[in-house]
Amino acid sequence: MDTANTVNSNYANSYDIAVKQSMIKLTAQAKDAWVNFGASAVDFFKSYTFKEIVFTLKAISFVLSFLALIAIIFLFFKMRALGGPVKQIVEVKEKKKKIKKVLKKWAKIERKFRSGVESNYKLAILDADNLYEEVLLGIGHDKEKELKSLDDIRNAKKLKRYIIDDSGFILTKEATEISLNAYKGGLEELGAL
Repeated sequence: MDTANTVNSNYANSYDIAVKQSMIKLTAQAKDAWVNFGASAVDFFKSYTFKEIVFTLKAISFVLSFLALIAIIFLFFKMRALGGPVKQIVEVKEKKKKIKKVLKKWAKIERKFRSGVESNYKLAILDADNLYEEVLLGIGHDKEKELKSLDDIRNAKKLKRYIIDDSGFILTKEATEISLNAYKGGLEELGAL
């Protein structure tokens, strides 16, 4: 049995030595491969082939940059040509916002009128006149001359002056309704309602 153990022990030792030697060889080969790779990479970057590749990439980059510049210039002039329609779209959106704002103010005026309180009638007339003037200021006072309801609006403005000038002026629901309808008609003709 001792011989068998000695043989197995010798066999195990020789196996360990062989594994260690093959590991040393593999490590040396890996080191040589890495050094050779580094040397060949350095040689490649110094080579004429690499310089050709870099030159080709620079040329392609220049051509693409030039084409991009041409595209930008083309799009700039195209956008200027489309400026009209884009501007119209923006104007329509702004007009919708203004109409919405006017509608909110008009709703407040109508709530004051529906309250049934004379002081609120007066406030409704004053607010309606202010709103009408605000819209006219935005559109231009020359548009007022074209209105069909201009005479009614002038009468409503007279009523507004009575309210301002005479603190004891008594305002009826009917007179308020007529004046508010005149302002509403004017705002509708101006496209604000």
